[in-house]
Amino acid sequence: MFDPQDPQTIRRVSYPEQPDRCHQVVKEGQCLNVSVSGGTKCLAHGGHKELEAQRNTSLRMYRLGQWQARANEMTDHVGIKSLREEIGILRILLEERFSQCQGDRFNLLLQAGPIGDLILKIEKVVTSCHKLEASMGEHIEKSQLLLFASEIVTIIGECLGDDQEKLDEISMRILQLVNRQTPDMKVLDANYGAA
Repeated sequence: MFDPQDPQTIRRVSYPEQPDRCHQVVKEGQCLNVSVSGGTKCLAHGGHKELEAQRNTSLRMYRLGQWQARANEMTDHVGIKSLREEIGILRILLEERFSQCQGDRFNLLLQAGPIGDLILKIEKVVTSCHKLEASMGEHIEKSQLLLFASEIVTIIGECLGDDQEKLDEISMRILQLVNRQTPDMKVLDANYGAA
């Protein structure tokens, strides 16, 4: 909306050929008022809409500049390439939805749609996170993890000596730890069965 700055906002042209004359044609001919700054019409004939459009464009450019500056700040930020925070936020939102429905079956039915949407969003973000981490080389595969664990046991064995019982116990506990961290893929060990 236009806010008049002073009583002289609508001014007459000084001479008929003035370049900033309003382009609106009225029954007496072309309007004799000065058009708004950067526009083609005076305030009486829609210049306020031109001013509002100019302000909106200016605001969009300002916001675009802010966004660009923020994007430049975050381009090299290590955490920006991870979706883990977003996953955490979505899971908190899901917990909040469930806590609102606790003990109220009717409310649970009402919240079923938003809860389903949140579950789908979580699944999509988790999948995207795994793909992103894998493409960046941050995702460690189970075989690499087991090789790493084996090398740790070898180092511990070199430090402890030849106490095979202790080494077997350490190996078993490391395998159990790996299986707890990756429950979807159990590691089978020939000596111990399913770990």
